[in-house]
Amino acid sequence: LPVSAELLPARLEFTCSQGWCVPPDHVCDFRNDCEDGHDEEYCDILCDEDSIGVATVCDFDDGSCGWFELTPGDGFDWVRGTSAEVPPHFYGYPPPLDHTTSSTEGHFMFILKNSSSLYPQAVLQGPWFRQSASGCTMTFWHYNSGISVGAANMNLRIKGDPNNTVIWRTLYDQGPQWKQTTVQLGRLTQPFQISLSKISLGVFDGVSALDDVTFSNCSMPPAVAHCPKQTHFHCTHSKACVESLRLCDLLDDCGDGSDEDGCSPELQCNFEEGLCSWTQEQSGGDVFDWTRIQGPTPTFNTGPWKDHTLGTISGHYLYIESSEPQQFKDTAVLLSRLFQPTVQRSKDPSSAHCVFRFHYHMFGSHVFCLAVYMRTTATGRGSVLWVQYGNQGNMWHRKTLYLSSSKPFQILIEGTVGDDFKGDIAIDDLSFLDCEPYEGNLPTVNHTIPTVTPPAPTIQPHSCPEGQFVCRTHGECVSYTKVCDFRPDCSDASDEFACVREQCTFEGGETCGWKTVDSSVVDAHAFRWSPNQGESTQGTPEGWYLCADSSNGGYGHITDLQTPVIASTGAQCILVFWYYMCQTEGFSGRCNFEFDMCSWRQGQHDDFDWLIKAGSTPTVGTGPSGDHTLRNSSGHYIYLESSFPQAVGDIAYISGPLLSRRSSQCKMRFYFHMSGDGIGTLSVFRRSQGHHHLLLKLSGDQGNYWQMGEVPLSDIWDFQVIFEGKVGRIPKGDICLDDITFSPGCLLASAPRDCSFEKGYCGWKSSQADNYDWKLGVGSVKSTQPPYDHTLMDGAGHFVSLEATPVGLKGDKAHMRSSVWKESSAICKLSFWYYISHKASGKIRVLIKMENDMWEAWSKSGNQGSRWNQAVVPLRNLRNFELIFEGIRSWDLSGGASLDDLEYLDCAPNHIFALPGACDFNMEDDQWEAACQLSQDSTDDFDWRIEHRSETGPQNDHSPVWCVQGGKGKFLYAHSAVQREGDIAKVTTRRLFPASIGRCHLRFWFYMHGSDRMGTLKVYTVGTSGSSLLMWAATGNHGRKWTYADVILSNTTPFRVTFQAEVGGDVWTDIALDDVSY
Repeated sequence: LPVSAELLPARLEFTCSQGWCVPPDHVCDFRNDCEDGHDEEYCDILCDEDSIGVATVCDFDDGSCGWFELTPGDGFDWVRGTSAEVPPHFYGYPPPLDHTTSSTEGHFMFILKNSSSLYPQAVLQGPWFRQSASGCTMTFWHYNSGISVGAANMNLRIKGDPNNTVIWRTLYDQGPQWKQTTVQLGRLTQPFQISLSKISLGVFDGVSALDDVTFSNCSMPPAVAHCPKQTHFHCTHSKACVESLRLCDLLDDCGDGSDEDGCSPELQCNFEEGLCSWTQEQSGGDVFDWTRIQGPTPTFNTGPWKDHTLGTISGHYLYIESSEPQQFKDTAVLLSRLFQPTVQRSKDPSSAHCVFRFHYHMFGSHVFCLAVYMRTTATGRGSVLWVQYGNQGNMWHRKTLYLSSSKPFQILIEGTVGDDFKGDIAIDDLSFLDCEPYEGNLPTVNHTIPTVTPPAPTIQPHSCPEGQFVCRTHGECVSYTKVCDFRPDCSDASDEFACVREQCTFEGGETCGWKTVDSSVVDAHAFRWSPNQGESTQGTPEGWYLCADSSNGGYGHITDLQTPVIASTGAQCILVFWYYMCQTEGFSGRCNFEFDMCSWRQGQHDDFDWLIKAGSTPTVGTGPSGDHTLRNSSGHYIYLESSFPQAVGDIAYISGPLLSRRSSQCKMRFYFHMSGDGIGTLSVFRRSQGHHHLLLKLSGDQGNYWQMGEVPLSDIWDFQVIFEGKVGRIPKGDICLDDITFSPGCLLASAPRDCSFEKGYCGWKSSQADNYDWKLGVGSVKSTQPPYDHTLMDGAGHFVSLEATPVGLKGDKAHMRSSVWKESSAICKLSFWYYISHKASGKIRVLIKMENDMWEAWSKSGNQGSRWNQAVVPLRNLRNFELIFEGIRSWDLSGGASLDDLEYLDCAPNHIFALPGACDFNMEDDQWEAACQLSQDSTDDFDWRIEHRSETGPQNDHSPVWCVQGGKGKFLYAHSAVQREGDIAKVTTRRLFPASIGRCHLRFWFYMHGSDRMGTLKVYTVGTSGSSLLMWAATGNHGRKWTYADVILSNTTPFRVTFQAEVGGDVWTDIALDDVSY
């Protein structure tokens, strides 16, 4: 083992530094009984336990703090060490930095494997703590990264209980980063210990590590001489002070149980023996029942893992099951016993109340609603006392409610199902304080139907409590939270009358609750939504739709169409609509940052970068709570982080697309958020010909809301827009941008088609795979280069020439490549002038390269008269192509071949645009996702990666060898060796393609060879609703070769494209992709 990565001892004797012994019941109870606190650092908790103590805060830099490996010697052990001290020959690597100090010198715990046995187990065991208080939590930082790192469980063990309780679990790869987790321990009255375990299962390729363990709020209240009698209880034996509201709440807060003495069992329920005095709703007021359970709920990632009373899997609690057959907004109601009025029991009306305490657990991505009601009649819900919505985290929460009523009353607890199966809600430890049971019955409500004809639109307002909706026909009371929620709660559905309808075809001009919202000063005939008749989605000229005619509008005019307030929706609620936009076209300068930076690019010579963010920024007191586009925490924007390591005056800038000097009435609109005491400066520049022109400058706090900025744009040269942010004087200075748009008059600068080389290479690029280059130069009478250029016929004019090199080999090549062009016309030609000296040797060629083919279109070699000659090469109708000028060395190390005045002739009626999205994957490993506009799917089992060769897949990429550096071209690759049969890897285009049927083509090369049990490669289109349509699939062994595929894509909505690889029946089922184009 490495010197500092020592295996942890299984025993450690404790000696108090003052020389005396601390009583066993005072050791490891989260309180310092020794003067130096050593009883909480290294101690023997119980005389009959082989145990060690632990520090309540441990960073592992000064030792293991009492944590130790339980099963040493099996070659799969937790060890303490640093990343700098682990020899490279050990299997697996620790994190590069510890969490505490962020350095290679900091210590942490990690798993070291040096054995190939099939089932070794690494168990990091903690000490025995004697007990913990009700607010006790454990916080730690963990690292779980690797392609086969597996799961880890953190267990709670209670003395005398044979069953361990899982309190935390991590599955699979969590990424190469430290992550913080807080687990709730709560009140534990028996000695306990924590362990972190991991099983190798024969394959362990990754890193598992632990650092910075902290126990918080775990100590019991200390003994004191006196307590405030009106608000606190003085514990009988422990002499601690406990708040009076914690009496008789089923939790031993004193530590001696005296706060729970003399309590009435009929006012308490921990569900260990059943429902106590609580009952399920039986009169049809709900849809299903609460369920009593031990341990975790059946659905993973929702519900508690343990109860609140005991804090283990042995304890019981109630929960609602949100899986089938339950549906969205189904309810389960639990009824308390009846209680006497509280107002009549006290002379002081202000103190006429009793108290209801309960604990609830709402964890899961689809958790909806938990509510508590008080009713004074035998039917209905009554009035709402408390309601909680959504995910509240994987922990139990305490709630205290004050009850006041002049009539006998009953408490109802209602759980409501969310929009999917991860919506379990649990309750435990229900107790009443100072409430007196009532032995009578609650009165019923008279629902006599009014005899007045027609019935009044509503009954008298006083018939329902404040905050409730009165149903129109029968007068039922419905919470306003259930009005306009797409579900009728009134028997006559009147709670949905004034709401937007679920479906609307606008037939007959009916808007179904949608309303046009315009300024009162807007003319009635201006740009606004209005019903219209003509050919619609029904395909008939009699159909109806809403239309916003821009004929009478002006630039910047807007018209809004909105619904009435919708009270609530399910988590999977979607809005589906058809739209028609005449003569519109997407523009690359429009960006809401929901997927990437669009066409905006980070500065290369600034101090730091703008970052894409969702939700609030990390620094409190600055930044927005959500973006401007979606106006919520899931929407994205960009911001500059003003905190460390940024310093005052540091700048970050982004540059937009190149805009044409022919732009007319061009404006840029954007939204900014600049709120905080330390806001620096936001500047907007126009850059042309290397010069910056200031357009707008904002400094200091501009208000805590999104504001619009607008600048006019024009220049005599092609230009770009630059946003520059400068860090202010203190960290509270985050500057944010969102929704950058350009007006229709802003034109993108066309890619330079013709080139005289007087201003550079005009977009032509050198290849990374050649041996020497085409160099920009001027005339010379003393070399193999021409004495003058062709454009100016002047010695100062520019052209490109094959460079003369001091060393080289016969056959060395130089490549100069064009952009990838989308399409050329049938009469398209390339014209250029060339010069080959009588001293030169070798050959120059023009090559045409397409996705699946490449050929020579023109070539010359030998002396061409030492003069400029013109060549015109027919290109004709091509799609998705690029041109390559190739120079080939024969024997001479000199250059001697030159090119000038490249020109495309009659190639298109409009500009030829470079094709975005095509990708050959020949780039660095961390660049391909951004460069190829592809994203890994977070819901699959493993990720695609790029390689230049594979184990059972291709040995080289599909691209020609000469196209890539050293012949090591790369491809996209799904590695099957460490996966299970049926595992899938998905990658999806970031680009959204327009809706089309049978027009869009996807072309790529794939490689599937290695086994007769090959998996499947599939191509899907994914619409805006998230639904996937299978377009193409290949399975089986296709031989040791690259195979071409041309897939026609279709979707009725704008869509993205997903490649999905499915692992086959053995480890030899790798799948590869290359040279993808659209």
